[in-house]
Amino acid sequence: MHLCLLVFTTFIWGLGFVGTRWTFDIYDPYWSHAWRFIIAGAIISPYLFIKRKEIIWKPAIMISTLLFLALLIQTIGIKYTTLAKSGFLTAFYAVFTPLFLGLLYKKRFSWKYWCLVVLSMLGMALLCELKIENFNYGDMFILMSAVLFSLHIIIIEKYAHEFSPMVLNSLQCFLTGILGLITALVISGPSSPSYFILGSKDFIPSVFLGFIILSIFSSIIAYSIQIFVQKFIQSHIVGVVFLMEAIFAAILGYIFFNESLNQVQIFGALVICISLVLLNNLNRQEQESTQK
Repeated sequence: MHLCLLVFTTFIWGLGFVGTRWTFDIYDPYWSHAWRFIIAGAIISPYLFIKRKEIIWKPAIMISTLLFLALLIQTIGIKYTTLAKSGFLTAFYAVFTPLFLGLLYKKRFSWKYWCLVVLSMLGMALLCELKIENFNYGDMFILMSAVLFSLHIIIIEKYAHEFSPMVLNSLQCFLTGILGLITALVISGPSSPSYFILGSKDFIPSVFLGFIILSIFSSIIAYSIQIFVQKFIQSHIVGVVFLMEAIFAAILGYIFFNESLNQVQIFGALVICISLVLLNNLNRQEQESTQK
């Protein structure tokens, strides 16, 4: 059940690419990210106020800052490299997560696990139609964001048991919204919310729907599910499962924007799915052998 919830989360984030594309019709990436979390923080702030006594500020600030920086650096990187390379390099959090777990917590993983990670990354390369080109400025930023995403996964696992998922994510949305607002104002200048406010003369339905997807589903619901599930599924498994986001993004891009989805990409998606099924079976076997 927990794995199914995690896959459902990746579907929501895949749908988030559609929502993001709609918001880009009006807003630049900085304001798209900022408004996304400002709206989410505003919606969830009454709940956060009610639960304010349950807040543990230090880990919440660390988690929110990691998420904000990961998204910001990824956005900068995408400006200077191809989408295919950015999609593949971002997926390196599936590799970085177990590496950091080994460095920070001395965890060790079987050769079977590493083989499945390599297999899933091969699937990502096919899905993204990766073309080997010179490593550039944008690629460096994308890899930096992958490092931060992996640290975000790890630190959530560390503190997931100390927080209610909704409390932790409420604070994450609220703080990320504040950081996003400051950054967008500095980089892009002021912005008007009139394009997604019902009844406004500038109202655009697609932008409004885009922020509904990003704020309510991608930010409030999906991240809350992630925090809940990470009480039961270890980070190194989570990092690989999150590769499903790219599959859903490709499928939804094909449905909504007529983007190409050729046989090579479909085969890559199939390779990722097979690696995840095998990884789930391997995880069950290791848990059973530990219990014996």
